[in-house]
Amino acid sequence: NNSSRFGKFIEIQFDSQRRMSGARIHIYLLEKSRVVQQASGERNYHVFYQLLRGLSAEDCAASYLDVLEMEQLRLVNQSGCTTIDGVDDGADLQKTREAMAAIDMGEEERHQVLRTLAAVLLLAQLEFDQDGEEHSSVAGAAQPLLEQAAELVAIEPADLSHALCTRRLVTRDDVVTVPLNREQSGDSRDALAKALYGKLFSWLVERCNEKLVDDSASTAFVGILDIFGSEIFATNGFEQLLINYANEKLQAHFTAAAITLLQAEY
Repeated sequence: NNSSRFGKFIEIQFDSQRRMSGARIHIYLLEKSRVVQQASGERNYHVFYQLLRGLSAEDCAASYLDVLEMEQLRLVNQSGCTTIDGVDDGADLQKTREAMAAIDMGEEERHQVLRTLAAVLLLAQLEFDQDGEEHSSVAGAAQPLLEQAAELVAIEPADLSHALCTRRLVTRDDVVTVPLNREQSGDSRDALAKALYGKLFSWLVERCNEKLVDDSASTAFVGILDIFGSEIFATNGFEQLLINYANEKLQAHFTAAAITLLQAEY
């Protein structure tokens, strides 16, 4: 039960009478690599399992999540772990909805959040073919998934396909479109899934801050640094290097502030 990999700094605000008046959340680092890759025995972010187990049949069909079983979904079937003892994902979805309502998110906004999460799940299912020149295209069998994912994020399927299978090079005099091969398109798909989740997460944190922050009354705050530890996987990408480096730098800064400066004072 360790999939909320979210490094953050929280200001707990106090007014002139030293009464708690608000709070602000600062995003330090979100482990977006977990969206597309999980270690053995670990789950993806909890909300995906909540979605798959807690949506009504009607909402599931509207989000196109009724077309595949959980065991077929690439973002949740990699580690062999889809359940946690004592955790009811379906019931937790209702708690998540209640939390969104508590920060004054309207029904339509909550609906769009769930549609975006469904789009991330479907996007990751896309497979690609390539021709003799190693130019990729979305596989024929994946066309329905492409159309469904595109509809959920309100873009044209052709535009989504073009974005996944090509990249643009901007030069001083021109813009050149370069076709991608099958492997590169897969990387592009994963990058988009991570970016969608990351943007949604950042937006949700901002919505929380809109409800929590009260700078007009705040005269002091207590800061809480919540960061996660370094990890080494069987396959480590550049993003994992950045995560580990950021963690070590934050830890070093905290040690200097909390211990070294205190020692100097005494």
